[in-house]
Amino acid sequence: MRTWLLAAVFIASRTISIVFLEPVAYWDVYYYWLNFNESIKPTELLVEYPTPNIWLLKAIYIVEDQELFIKVFAFTVLLVDLFTTVILWRWDAKAGSFWILFGAAVGPITWFRLDLFSAASVALSCVWLAKHPKLSGTALAIGASLKLWPALLIGAISAYRFTKTGYLRMLAFLVIGTGLGLASLWQVGWARSISPLTWQSDRGLQVESVPATGLMLLKAANPKIWRLELTKFHAYEIFGPGVETILTATSILTVLTLALAIILTLRCYRSARLSGVYWSLLAIISLLIITNKTFSPQYIWWIAGPIAGLIATQKPTETAPRHLPLISYLLATTTQVIYPWAYEQLLSGSTLLTIVLVLRNTGFLVLSFWVFLSAWRFTGSSVPRYDLRSGHRGLLNDSNQESKL
Repeated sequence: MRTWLLAAVFIASRTISIVFLEPVAYWDVYYYWLNFNESIKPTELLVEYPTPNIWLLKAIYIVEDQELFIKVFAFTVLLVDLFTTVILWRWDAKAGSFWILFGAAVGPITWFRLDLFSAASVALSCVWLAKHPKLSGTALAIGASLKLWPALLIGAISAYRFTKTGYLRMLAFLVIGTGLGLASLWQVGWARSISPLTWQSDRGLQVESVPATGLMLLKAANPKIWRLELTKFHAYEIFGPGVETILTATSILTVLTLALAIILTLRCYRSARLSGVYWSLLAIISLLIITNKTFSPQYIWWIAGPIAGLIATQKPTETAPRHLPLISYLLATTTQVIYPWAYEQLLSGSTLLTIVLVLRNTGFLVLSFWVFLSAWRFTGSSVPRYDLRSGHRGLLNDSNQESKL
C-alpha cells in the first residue's frame, strides 16, 4: 500500500475515532479525572493500576478542566500511536501498515484507555529485539510497569541469541523494572504497589471473557436464571449457576498458562529462530487472554506487537503470518461492535449480540490454538541449519531478518 494512502488512513481513522466518536468510549478517562479531582490520597488513588500510570495521569492533570483532560489524554495516546507507527514503518512497511489498519479496526476504545501504552511498548521491544537489545529490554520494562502482563514475555524476548545480545535485554529489563518498582515502593508503599494484583484476583467473571461465553449463551436462552451486574470493579459481571466453578477453572487455567509460557520460553532458548520468538510471544499473550476471567475490549491491542514482528520477519515460503492480519482485523472489528457500539444490546440479552460475542470468543480460541501449535513448531529446532552461502552457523535468511532490525 502506498505511503500517502496509509498516511490518509492513519489520519482519517484516528481523527474520526478521537474527534467524532469520543462520547461512546471516554468513560474511563472521565473516571481517571474524577479520581484526581476528588483529591483521593495517593495510596488509595486508582488502586487497580500500577503506580507509573498515576505518574502519567498526574502529568496530564495539569489541565484540570474535565473536557480538556479527556482531549489531552487522547492526544497523548495519539502521539504514542504515531511514534510507534513511524518506528514500525521504518522497520518494515508491511508491519507499519498492519499497525495502522489494526488501530482503525479497534476503533475509539484505543484513545480512551491506558492499554495502548503497554501494547506499544511490546511492539517497540519486538522492533528493537535483535539490533538494539538494551532498548528492547527497556521498552518491555516500561510496558510491564504500566500493565503487568508484558513481564511474562521477558524470558522469550531474551532467548534470541542470549549469550550475544539476549542477556542485555534481560539486564535492561531488570534494571529499569527494578528502578520503577523501587520508586513505587518509596512513594506509595508495599500495599499500594501490589494492589493491581489483589484487585485482579478479587474480580468476578466478566461478561465478555472467553470463560463466560457458554453462560452468556445460556443466559440469552434463559434470561431469568443468570443476571448481569455492574460491580465495584467497574465492569459487568455474570452471576448465577456455574459461575463459581468457572472461576475456579480460570484459576487452574491461569497456572497452566504460566506453565506453557515457561515451556515455550525454554524452547526459544533451544531454537535459533527469530520467528519462533515472535510466535511464542503471541502464543503466551493469546493464552493469557483466553484463560482470563476478564476480557476488556482494549486487551485486543496486546496481540498487535508480536503480529507486527511476524509480518516483518516472515520468509517468502511462510504462509501462516499472511493470514494473521486479516484474522486480527476481524477479531478487532467484532470487539469494537461489542463495545462500545452494541454493549447495551448485549447487556439486555440480545440474541444477535450474544452470537457476535460467541463468534469473537470462539475465533480467539481457534487463533490461540493455531498460534500455540505454530510457536511449538517454530521453536522445535535445537540445531540451527548451516548457511552454505555465508559460511556462518545459523538459520538461512536469519541474517536477512536481522538486517531489517
